[in-house]
Amino acid sequence: MSSLPCLSRSLAATAFCALVACAPGERVSEPLDTPVAPVPPVDEEPPPPFEPTDPGDLAWIPAGYGPEEPVLVVFIGDSISKGNGASDNSLAYDTLLWSNTEAAYPDWVGRDLLSRYVSIERGVDVAVEGATTQTALDASLPALDTWLDDTWPDGIPGSAVVFLTIGGNDLQQALLPSSDPAAIADDTLARLEALVDALLSPERFPLGVTLYATNVYEPSGGIGQSSCFFGYEYSRVLADLDAYNVQVRDLAEDRGFAAIDLYSAFRLHGADAAVPGAPVSDPDDPTRWFAPDCIHPNDRGHHEIRRMMWEALMQGPTQVGG
Repeated sequence: MSSLPCLSRSLAATAFCALVACAPGERVSEPLDTPVAPVPPVDEEPPPPFEPTDPGDLAWIPAGYGPEEPVLVVFIGDSISKGNGASDNSLAYDTLLWSNTEAAYPDWVGRDLLSRYVSIERGVDVAVEGATTQTALDASLPALDTWLDDTWPDGIPGSAVVFLTIGGNDLQQALLPSSDPAAIADDTLARLEALVDALLSPERFPLGVTLYATNVYEPSGGIGQSSCFFGYEYSRVLADLDAYNVQVRDLAEDRGFAAIDLYSAFRLHGADAAVPGAPVSDPDDPTRWFAPDCIHPNDRGHHEIRRMMWEALMQGPTQVGG
C-alpha cells in the first residue's frame, strides 16, 4: 500500500493518553528546594505552511524508455499490487494493465499489456499484502527467483517489465508520536535502493528489464488531517514524506528507471475531495480515489494507477486524470 495507513482507534488513543495522562493521584513532579528563574519568552517565527513539491519534479521517465519485446511481466510490492481496495479483482490496477476489463472501461480496449506486446509469454505477481521494502527483499525477490528457475530452467528467453508499488507500509511508522520521520524515510530509501538494484541486476534479467516504480501517497491532500483515521493529525510528517518522494525521483534518474508520481496525482483526490467545499480538490473532477480504509485506492484509484503506468509505458502524460 503506497499510502500512509491508518492508526487504529486504540492505538491513537493509547498514544494520546501516553502523552498527557497519569494514574489517579500520581505525583508528576517533586517540589524544588530552590526557586527556578523564569525562562524569558523567545520570539520564534511559526513554521511556514507545508508546500508540496511541484508534480513536474517528482515523476521521471528516461527518454525513449520502455520495453520492446518483453516475455515476462512482474508485479511486485505491497497490497496495491494485490488489488486491495478494488471492489472486484477485475478492476484492480494490475489486472487492468495486464488485460483491460472491457465491460468497465470500453474506451480502453487495446490499451493493455497483452494487446500491446504480443511477445509476452508469462506474468507473475509476487506482491505481498502488508509488504515493506524489507519484505520485498526477504520474501518477494526469493519467490520471484524460485518462479523464474521453475518456469525457465535454462534462463528467461527475453526481457522483462516490472511494476513496483512499495514504501507506504514502511513510512506508516512515522505516524507514531515518538517516531523520527526523517530517519524512517532514510532507512526506507536505503532498502528501496537495494530492491531497485536487485530488480535491475543483469544477473536476474540478463536480456534486459524495464522498471516502473510508484512513490508514496497519503489521503489528506497535503493537509495532514482529514475524515480518515478518526481525524488523527499528522502534518508533522508531510515534509519528510515529500522529501522521500523527491529522493525516489532522484533515484530513478540515477539508476535509469521510471518513477510514477502517485503522490501528486492522488493529492487532489483525497479522502474529502468529493465533499462540497473541500480545501483540496480538483475543481474539474472532485472525486475521491481512496477506498473507505483511506489506505488503498478504490476502483477509480486503481484505474488511475493503471492509466499512469500505461502512459509511462507509452511515454505520455501521467498527471491528468482520465
